[in-house]
Amino acid sequence: MPNGYVIIKHQVFGEITDTEVLQQLPNTGSIPAYKIFDIKKEIVSMDNIERLDSFEYRIYQKNVIDNEIKPFLEAHPDYDVLYFGTATIPLALHLGYCFGSWKDVNVFLLHREHMSWNWSKDENVTPLLSSSEYVKEEFSGPIDVIYKVEATYTTQDDELKNVVENASKIISLSLDAFGKDVFKNQEQLKTFAHQFSLGLDSVAIIICHVQKRSIFFLPFLSDLHF
Repeated sequence: MPNGYVIIKHQVFGEITDTEVLQQLPNTGSIPAYKIFDIKKEIVSMDNIERLDSFEYRIYQKNVIDNEIKPFLEAHPDYDVLYFGTATIPLALHLGYCFGSWKDVNVFLLHREHMSWNWSKDENVTPLLSSSEYVKEEFSGPIDVIYKVEATYTTQDDELKNVVENASKIISLSLDAFGKDVFKNQEQLKTFAHQFSLGLDSVAIIICHVQKRSIFFLPFLSDLHF
């Protein structure tokens, strides 16, 4: 058991209360040690997404990670990290990039069906099946890559090419069965995240010699909470 918990509330599209996240701590008969970090500038509705300054927000959340969260974790290496987010996928990806891979993070998703952060308690949940198509051939010059990630909805390659012009390669990761709230437990989510990282590795390894490259993420995950 960890000696405490670092709880990250990543709030963009909706408020996350302390009560909600504290309910996810293990029930051991007493309240364990914890520290809550709020990453929040203002709540923006989905209808007003154009108001969100992603560049400014990325600077803000990097400062929170570097100046507040990482120093606390360095002083408390025996604490587990719990993430709760109502953020855009690009901001969640950027937060993960800033956080790095030196510490495991337990992610909680807001399930829209019952509007809670609880994972399924059914120990017999069937593992999710996924299929992938990654970069296998080498490229001799600069290319743009579209990384298509599908879990809730499917997308058409022609539609993607209309958004991202001159893409040289489309790679993909998708579930065999799509749907809202498709991830039922941490194990399913972590398995899918590992497959996602393999797609990034395929780009880095196969075209690592390219001087300039761009990767466009077009994910359709379980809601916009990642």
